[in-house]
Amino acid sequence: PLKIVRPTEIFGVGNNSIINKIILRYQNPSIALHIYNFFLYNRRCNLVCVQNVVHAIEFLFNCKLSSSRDTFIISDDHDKDNNYKNINSIISRKFSSNMYSFGIKFGLPIYLLEILFIFLKSHSPPNRVYSSNRIITLGYRRKISISCGLAKILTHEGLKEQNNENT
Repeated sequence: PLKIVRPTEIFGVGNNSIINKIILRYQNPSIALHIYNFFLYNRRCNLVCVQNVVHAIEFLFNCKLSSSRDTFIISDDHDKDNNYKNINSIISRKFSSNMYSFGIKFGLPIYLLEILFIFLKSHSPPNRVYSSNRIITLGYRRKISISCGLAKILTHEGLKEQNNENT
C-alpha cells in the first residue's frame, strides 16, 4: 500500500529551518531581533524533528494498513516547546543572551497576530495545530522532543564555531 507522510516544517542539524534562522539572528543580534521576537512571541511553530519523520516512515513501512492510499500527518505540535517563545528561550540560554533582559516579556497578542497573518498568505495561521492522531492510533510514538532536537542543533552549531575558531 501507498503510505504518504506529510510532515509539517522539518528541522534538524544542517538544514535551513526557522531554528537555524533564529540561531543566525542570535549570532548577529540587532534591534530587529527584538522587534521580530515581539511580533512572533505567541506564534506556534509547527515544527517536527527530522528524527521523528524518519521514525514515522520506518513505523509506517512496517505497519499493516487496510487502505491502499493513506495520508498521515507527522507533527510535534503537541510538544510544549513547539512555539516561538519557548524555542527562543532555549536558544537565548545557549547564547547567554536574554531577550527578556530588555523587559520584553510579552508579544503581540495572538488575535492581532491572526489579523496580521491574513495578509501574509504564504504563512499558516499563527495558532494552527496539526494532528498526528491517525498515526498515533496505530501505535506510533515520537522518538525525540523539540528541546532534544534543538540541543542537537545547538551542539552542532557550537562545534562548528569551535572548528572555525581553530582554523
